[in-house]
Amino acid sequence: MRRVFRIFFTLFFFLQFSIVLSAQEFVGISQYMYHKQFYNPAAMSSFNDINAVMLYRNQWVGIDGAPSICAVNASIPFKKVALGLGIYHSEIGVHKMNEFLFSYSYRFKVGYAKFLALGLSAGFKIHKRNYSAINAHELNDKLFSVDIKSKFIPKMQFGVFFFSKKYYIGFSVPSIVSDKLKTNKDEITTVYSFESKKLRLYLDAGYQYDINDIWRINASSLLKYEDNSPLEFDVNIMGTCMDKFGVGASYRTVNEWIALVNLRLNKQLRFGYAYHMTNINSQVLNSHEVILMFNLKREHGRIRVQSPRF
Repeated sequence: MRRVFRIFFTLFFFLQFSIVLSAQEFVGISQYMYHKQFYNPAAMSSFNDINAVMLYRNQWVGIDGAPSICAVNASIPFKKVALGLGIYHSEIGVHKMNEFLFSYSYRFKVGYAKFLALGLSAGFKIHKRNYSAINAHELNDKLFSVDIKSKFIPKMQFGVFFFSKKYYIGFSVPSIVSDKLKTNKDEITTVYSFESKKLRLYLDAGYQYDINDIWRINASSLLKYEDNSPLEFDVNIMGTCMDKFGVGASYRTVNEWIALVNLRLNKQLRFGYAYHMTNINSQVLNSHEVILMFNLKREHGRIRVQSPRF
């Protein structure tokens, strides 16, 4: 128990003195519950075997310049450690961004079939912004006359993940390092901020209930906090039959509804699809998201405890 208190004290100290750079919001995804490494590197420790996830999201179909994201995430477990790699490409209007992250997670046994994991991701992102393609209202507007062809920015993530066979609780800072652009004459420079209050914080939890040998229900939620922004809360529930087929739904507190379906193709592959409806100014916008999950068993000497997962 003393070890647990020391760990949480270290987390508190870390959060108070983290280096923060004011960041662009990560393009949200609907099927984060399948692979929490998207925002919490500590969650890698809950996987028993080699795994990989490929995801594509097309948001607000029919809107010019609407967000889209492609992502590939993979991790491999060892006895107490897990290592991972993430590659992302996202687009919003004239903004394009590529990200490369390497992740490390270490887990502690804190009870019978209960573990606490710490995780850290580090890497970089490359900004590309074609401002000159924008038709500005004012002629010769300096802000829209300088393009960013390739801007390297460091990126870091940090997370904590407690899990057992039936439930989990996670806390993460998905963007410790962030950037803010500043226009100076004919140049656009990057300004770094060190205000810890601008950190985005994620808190999530999930529980699995086995109805019988055939059916089970998974429920999970995700709370997002950011300074000067509305508190965002996701809640979702899914029923799964014999671990082969599942259907569910999610609701997000910004007038968003999501329908979920997943299908196990074979022992190694699972496919998921999400249909997303967003209500903005009485207009309903549709989004589509597909995900393919790969799992390969590996002998590594660790205790096998699978946390709840859809």
